[in-house]
Amino acid sequence: MPKIRSLSGFTLMEVLIVLGILGMIAAFSIPRIVTGYQDKQKLATFRECLSLLAQIEDDGISSSQLTPSNFSNFFLSRIQAKQYCSTNAASEGCWNTATQGSIGEETQPGVVLEDGAVIVGLSNPGGNQWYEGIAIDWNGTALPNKVGEDQLVLIINFGTQDYSDIPGGDIGPSPTSAPSIPLYRLASAGS
Repeated sequence: MPKIRSLSGFTLMEVLIVLGILGMIAAFSIPRIVTGYQDKQKLATFRECLSLLAQIEDDGISSSQLTPSNFSNFFLSRIQAKQYCSTNAASEGCWNTATQGSIGEETQPGVVLEDGAVIVGLSNPGGNQWYEGIAIDWNGTALPNKVGEDQLVLIINFGTQDYSDIPGGDIGPSPTSAPSIPLYRLASAGS
């Protein structure tokens, strides 16, 4: 009688169990990896936008050319973008109010950068204002389009100012002692 050779290997059940375990590990880890990547991408884009604005601001201050009355022209003439909106970002196509929401700054000049990020609020401060609000949407019209998630709103301070027309502006230091926070400090924060 011939001898029967026994083959060693994994059974189908063992292979299915291992694949199931690997599938569960992937199900838990891939969303975290994707979220981490998106967070790093968002932070990098915000830093690039802030760095760009800080560099322009620094050039304007060092050359004494940046003033509240020429803020818009000064920034718009120095930003390289794929689309410029010189008077109203929403009506000129830089900001889509239907998908990006309404935050106030979209009715002012803005730009769409080469990477799709949008910067709006590049207007001259009006009246006795000595600050200007700027909004950055790191991924343009892509969702979620919420302040704090993919949109950042910041204030550029031109020096001692009256915050009384900003909601909550009466909280904190008095206007005469409120220091200016240069954009270059914001751009380097957290690095």
